[in-house]
Parts: sequence; C-alpha cells; structure tokens
Amino acid sequence: MKVRSLRRISTAVLIAAALCACGGQGSPPSRNSQATAGNLQAMSGLGEIQSAIASTAGYSTDSLELLASSVHLRIAVSDNTLAHSNQMDRENAANTIATAAEQAMSSHPQFAAVQVISVAIIHTTQMQGADRDSHTEDVLEFRRGPNQRFAHHIT
Repeated sequence: MKVRSLRRISTAVLIAAALCACGGQGSPPSRNSQATAGNLQAMSGLGEIQSAIASTAGYSTDSLELLASSVHLRIAVSDNTLAHSNQMDRENAANTIATAAEQAMSSHPQFAAVQVISVAIIHTTQMQGADRDSHTEDVLEFRRGPNQRFAHHIT
C-alpha cells in the first residue's frame, strides 16, 4: 500500500516538474501598449521609473516593460541569463529591481497607492520563422508592509 502511494507522489512530482520546465510551452506575455481602464501605463512618471530601474539594475530600457494599475506595478525583465540562474540570483536581481522602482516611485505621488510590485523574469528564444517566443520563467512579488517599504513576499 505504501509503495503505491509513493509511486503516485513520485509520478505527480515528475509531471509537475515537466510542466514547469524551462522549455515548456506557455503563452508569451502580453505586450499590448494600449492603456485599458484602470491602467496607469500611460501615466506620467512610468518612463522615469523604467529609466531608474534600468540605470540601477544595469538593464537597457528595451529589456524592461512596466505595466501599472492603481495598486500594482508589474515589471517584466527580459534576461535569458537571469532566467537560467539559480533562485537566489533571481531573488537578488528582483530585489534590486523592486528597490529601484520603490525609490523612483517615491517622487511620483500618483504611485502612492501601489501595494504590490511584481518582477517577472522573461525567457526569450529565437524561433524559426518567428521573431521571438518567450515565456515567464519566474515572478517574484514584493508587498508594501506596515513600514511602507516593499518586501519580498513568499506564498
């Protein structure tokens, strides 16, 4: 009886690992530049935050995409090296990015209500016959705490 349960658990783990593998087929992140209702993407200051993150974290602004709502800032960074790095390296890079965003947002009152910063690490690949294919490798979330600072949130 115990062997059967162990086999089921092992099978479930293997299936989950295969589904989460780097080469998995996932839908690419949306790159829609049109602002939707409640979206602050076109809001003044978002470009300055993007530039501050690029400068602090050492990325080009082309490798960063920022989307914002009234309470959430999503930062997508396209970095294949980071996508293949270990979890600690991804967490350290995301922390640097979130800290740079937090500092830049402090001078823009329109971002005062933001409660969550999520950093999505995007893995892009050159596909035959297509420009690029990509998938999200990891998303790290930072939430505003009682001290009004953003801290890595682990679920």
